[in-house]
Amino acid sequence: MAVIVDVVILALIVGVVSLAVILAVIVGAVILAVIVGAVILAVIVVAVILAMIVGVMVLAVIVEEVVLVVIVVVVILVVIVETVILVVIVETVILVVIVVVVILVVIVETVILVVIVETVILVVIVETVILAVIVETVILAVIVGAV
Repeated sequence: MAVIVDVVILALIVGVVSLAVILAVIVGAVILAVIVGAVILAVIVVAVILAMIVGVMVLAVIVEEVVLVVIVVVVILVVIVETVILVVIVETVILVVIVVVVILVVIVETVILVVIVETVILVVIVETVILAVIVETVILAVIVGAV
């Protein structure tokens, strides 16, 4: 009976470890996807900023100084707005990652609690079997003593 309990506990531990590995792979994939997305977004932003700079340089040759100053101010404002938008996107991604990690922690804690409860139930069952054997032994001793 002890071997069966050991095998069941070992199977539960292996299941929890397997679940933890799977969850770690999922978290790694999500983090990698976030990093790749951020890199792609950074490349796009740099390309847009470079295109704006080239456009401003071409316009500087054609347009008067006053118009050029206005355009540069507008470009700076656009870059500032794009930076703010990018910061909001990055913060949103970070919050999503935090929420996913919290959810994964809750899942792992739930699994650990289930394993603990199952272990307690198995211990109670084993103790009950042991008590039943003791009671049967006492009853047999009483019967043998009576005979």
